Formats: sequence, structure tokens, C-alpha cells
Amino acid sequence: MNKNTDQTVMKQKIVPASSLHLLSPVSPRKSSSTSSESFSHEFTSESKIATISFQEVGGHRQAHEPTKRINPFNSTCDDSEPTSSSSFATDTGIEAIDTSLAELGLAEDHFLLNNVYFGLSSVEEHVTAIEKCKEMILKLPENSEERKKLVNTLVHLRHELQEIKDSSNNRNAYKDVLNHRLEKKKTSNTKLFCDCCSNAIWGMVQVWYQCKDCGYACHAKCLNSTRRTCVAARSSGSYNLKICPEAGLSKQSYCCTECKNSIAFGGLNAALLCDYNGLYYCSNCHWNDLAITPARVVQNWDHTPQKVCRQSYQFLSRMFVRPVLDLENLNPVLFNYVEDLKEVQKMREDILKMKPYFLACSTALELRILCKLQDRQHFVETSNMYSMKDLSDIFTGLLTPHLREIHGQFVQHIKSDCVGCQAKGFICEVCNDGKVLYPFDDMVSSCPNCLAVFHRQFATEMFKFRRADFG
Repeated sequence: MNKNTDQTVMKQKIVPASSLHLLSPVSPRKSSSTSSESFSHEFTSESKIATISFQEVGGHRQAHEPTKRINPFNSTCDDSEPTSSSSFATDTGIEAIDTSLAELGLAEDHFLLNNVYFGLSSVEEHVTAIEKCKEMILKLPENSEERKKLVNTLVHLRHELQEIKDSSNNRNAYKDVLNHRLEKKKTSNTKLFCDCCSNAIWGMVQVWYQCKDCGYACHAKCLNSTRRTCVAARSSGSYNLKICPEAGLSKQSYCCTECKNSIAFGGLNAALLCDYNGLYYCSNCHWNDLAITPARVVQNWDHTPQKVCRQSYQFLSRMFVRPVLDLENLNPVLFNYVEDLKEVQKMREDILKMKPYFLACSTALELRILCKLQDRQHFVETSNMYSMKDLSDIFTGLLTPHLREIHGQFVQHIKSDCVGCQAKGFICEVCNDGKVLYPFDDMVSSCPNCLAVFHRQFATEMFKFRRADFG
């Protein structure tokens, strides 16, 4: 096929009706009447081309069967009236830029205000529109308004084309293997080993993949040999809280739990025990990684790192910051033996009592005072759920002073800095001594029904009185 034939086919290309409702860089509010007049005059009527139903609040459009198709890339039209930019601008007095955009395949969309979206859904259509736009720019005089607008349109078209290419490359960059989202890597500044074959990964010369969810890494040649399911797919939000539930190697038929290779006690294929799940693994699946197991922490407050398999190590690493441990139900006696844990529990209960003050205070909302705990969001939602990171920081002494400082800032805002929060104090309804009380004060109790605040020494009397009132 020669060059002339390609140009003929190019001119005869029919653009879908859905591509007619596109957005130009011209503001729809500044030239709404002009653009609508131009659009109706050039294409005779919208119903002749494609009656578009804009009853798509969720973003869906339904294109009815068109009764007439016009090629916006063709300088001539099948209709009796010419649609060139010069004749059309002369007849209607509209700027040439409007007709140029129509010839380019771009029209104003009043339903997508100030959004640069051209409706082109493929790379080929974007390339065609870009080439047409460049030709029109070269025909216009320099420093003209029409040329500036078309240059702006060309920039947005190229940006849209690059986004389509990038999204296509991102989809091709991931490989799904046993629920792993494996991303191709080329270089690495850290020392890595393949989770499949246990050999070193030379990132400068080898292509390797790493899971975006669990961190599983392997050579490109080991993709088809992957046997470990991504731990993100089974992160159900619960731990195994039995301390090393060992069942014995005979229960596993003397095979590795993961790869099913033969293992035994001693020798080259020595069986390695995982302290988290009590199962045995081979040396390829168990690298003697050290991790703090939740069962030993909850039951014995033992933070000694134990040897776990690779799968358990990745699972514990992923779950480390998730607040899934309810210590009040799992082991409430732990609060009597760990003073720092008891103090943290009291401060968390106080923070929940302060939260209504901050939500009703405009000053606190402006200061975003609750964002001081944004790294531990569950502290402002509940008082009994802990993550392994919380328990580890309490054991090392990092969390208690940090939370004590934030607790003091919260109290200072309510009692000293904010007049509106000070006015929301209470007077003891039993002694009426005139001292202002707050629900988070020491030696103070509050009624769960009416939220009345009184001294704790009168708690028994007040609860009997309130119980009689509420029946």
C-alpha cells in the first residue's frame, strides 16, 4: 500500500460517536453560548450525530444509534454546507479556534467543567489527534490566541497519551503467582536472597521480582517454581496464640511443610522448627529468622525473639502494626503484673473521654489535635485493642513516655488553653463542693447512662440512685 493510499484511508476514518463529546481547553463558562451555537451550526443538530444521554451521575454514558456520522478529521463534509474553519467563521462570526477543535475531534463538554479529558480511549487515537493538532498549529500565525490555545491542547493530549502508556506498562510489570503481586526489579542496593532457591540475588546483573504485599523476592527463573502463597491473602487478622504447638515430624510424613522435600533430624536435610506454628521446614524454607511471637507475649510477656520460618516471618512482619490483640479478653491478669501496660491502658481510656471535647471544639479541630496520634489511630477509636508494635514499645519503654506527653497536652488544652472546653466541666452532684470535675480526672467516676460526673467515693450511692431512676 503506497503513501497516497494511506492518506486516503486516513481521511476516510470514521470517529466513533462517543468521541464527539470531548473537552477542549476553552472554558465552558466563558464561551458557553458561542460554543453551543458553533456546535449546533456545524453539525446541524446533536441528535443527527449521536444522541448522548447524560443521565450517568456515576459517570456512565449511553450512546444511541447515530443517524449521521461526520468525520472530524476530514476537511470536507458530506452535507451540502461546507464546514471548513474559514467559511464557518465567516458565516457565524465565531473564532476559528472553535472550528479547529471540532476538526481535531475535540468539542466542549459542559458536564466536565475544568477537567482536561478528551475521551480518546486508545493510543492510536491520541497519536492521530496529536498529529492533526500539530498540523493546525503550523498553519496558524505566531503569537495568535488560536495558536496558543491549540498548543495548550497539544500539551494535554501528550500528557494523556503518556498516562495511558504508563498505566499499560504498570499492568505489564506485575505478575500474579499464588496471589503474589510480583514487580520486576533490576537493581538493588541491599543484599537479598531468593525465597525460592535460597541463592543470592545479584541485582546488577540479574532480573528479579519482589511481591508488593509481603516482600517475597525471587529470581526471574524461579517464578514458575514458587510454592509459597502470599501471606497477604491469608492475613485474616488473627494470630496463633498457642506457644509453639509442635505436633511432631511424623505428622508431616518427614516432609517440609512448604516445599514437601524430605527432611530428618540431623544431616544435610535437617528439620528446622518454626516457633510460631510448631511445624518443621527445610533449610530453603527456614532461614532461622528471629521474630517476637504473639503467643509468648500475650501469655507470658516474653519478648525474646524466636526462630521462625520464612512464611511466618513475613506474616508476622505484615501483622506487626495491626491492632488485633484484645488483651482484656485474652489475658486480663497481665495488667496486674506490668505497670507500664496498666498506665497505658488508663491513658487510653482518658483519651477516649477527651475525644468528645475535641470533636465539639472548633479550636481543636483547627489545630487537628487528634492528629498527634495519627501513627496509632486505634488509640482514638478503642482502648482495649493492641498491636504487636504497641506491646513491643511498651516493653522497651518507648511508648509510655510518648503517650504521657500527648496525654498532658490534651489535658492542658481542655483545662487551661480552651475556654470553650473549660465550660464543659461538671460539678459533683452529691457533695456540690463547687470544684469543676472532668470525666478523665483521677478519683472521678461518671454514670454510663446520663454521663453525670461525681467523686469516686460516692460512686456506689450514685449508681443505686441512678438505677432506681432508670428502673
